[in-house]
Amino acid sequence: MAFRPRTSGLVAGSVIVDGGTADGPAGLALEGTGVAAPIAVVAPIALDFGAQPLGTRGLTRGVSVTNDGAADLHITGVSITGPDAADFPIVTDNAAGATLGPEDTAGVDIAFRPAATGGTGVRRASVAFTDDAAGSPRSAELTGTATAPPAVTVDPTAVHFTPRPVGESGPPQLITLTNNGTAPVTVTGVAIVGPAPDDFTVRHTCGAGPQPPGGTCTIEVAFRPTTDGPRSAALAIERDGAATAVPLTGTGLGGTVTFDPARLDFGAQPVGSFSARQDVLLINAGGAALTLTAISVTGDFRYSHTCGSVLGPQGGFCRVSVIFQPTAPGVRGGAVTVTDGLGIVHTAVLTGTGVQPRAALSTAALAFGVQPAGTAAQQTLRLTNLGAGPLIVAAVTIDGDTAFSATGGPRTVLMQGESEAVDITFAPPAPGPYAAALSISTNAPDSPHTVTLHGAAG
Repeated sequence: MAFRPRTSGLVAGSVIVDGGTADGPAGLALEGTGVAAPIAVVAPIALDFGAQPLGTRGLTRGVSVTNDGAADLHITGVSITGPDAADFPIVTDNAAGATLGPEDTAGVDIAFRPAATGGTGVRRASVAFTDDAAGSPRSAELTGTATAPPAVTVDPTAVHFTPRPVGESGPPQLITLTNNGTAPVTVTGVAIVGPAPDDFTVRHTCGAGPQPPGGTCTIEVAFRPTTDGPRSAALAIERDGAATAVPLTGTGLGGTVTFDPARLDFGAQPVGSFSARQDVLLINAGGAALTLTAISVTGDFRYSHTCGSVLGPQGGFCRVSVIFQPTAPGVRGGAVTVTDGLGIVHTAVLTGTGVQPRAALSTAALAFGVQPAGTAAQQTLRLTNLGAGPLIVAAVTIDGDTAFSATGGPRTVLMQGESEAVDITFAPPAPGPYAAALSISTNAPDSPHTVTLHGAAG
């Protein structure tokens, strides 16, 4: 059992062992005192660069130092030592002179470039870190295999670009093509190919004429990411029926727009009315700030939002609130539309269905015939909602002779397929003809709905 305190001071714990006996589990108290001190950990402890033609360089590789202790770690120096130290240059150094708090990390990027005069075979060196933690200096072993150069070499044999904001071009990197043979070499084509060719641009001097033995030409490649995340392609060089490919990699830094949810469905909503609010989160899932230049909605939808002009990286978000107000029956579509600083438009889908009631009367006219004066006769009228939306009844009125009256009357709201009876009474007080009109006002588009009433008294 080992004690590795993460904090200073007294640390207590226990070990419980349950052997399944009648005496029950047994316990052992643990106690120790943590002393605040830095602990330096190097990773990886060995790095193999593989095969590399003499006089050329491949991709850089990283070695890092992490402070696993509870006090600050001070790195005072980084150096390359060993028999072939000159073949392993440090390209970037973020470690020397750094002060690392607990769990902080710093490192160096190292390249392997075997000297052309050293012959082929394995080259060895070490990268050493000097710091104020116990066990300093500490190192990682470096190895690489130098191989004979082909007739035509490119240097470097692979290019990795530093991360760039999306849409922003960085400084070009130079690739040198060298003719190591004894006959002239003619370059017939230089192009960018692969998964993301539009993210890299190329300029070169290799097409001016044949390259004599020992001759060189240069190729400039720049990185301008079109989107965020890892990007890759290859520089393809064609010459005298042969081809050489130089891998190109880089990372685009930019905001990545995501919507949560990606679709809002408001279901059925009466035409002209407002739905309940639904919210969609606009999230920046990218590694850089996201600039917003416009937010809008299309279709039969209204919106408000809490978004500013910039969303922070790695999960920065704002809220877009949407309400559905259909202007016509049927499926209605729209979108939340967001335009970012690069002019790219991002959308979340909006959908809903506008519904309308349709009022249907059982008859358009009621005829009571001849009725003795001073008596009453009754007929029943039915109002049915044949539409998809709720039918709202606002009023039932009779205009004309007062010998006609309505009783009962429909409910205030009739849902789809529901119906209600209206009883019409004809009670003529004296002989003669009588006429009136029953009017029912609703929210249906053809409101009011009218039934003519006729009768006579003998």
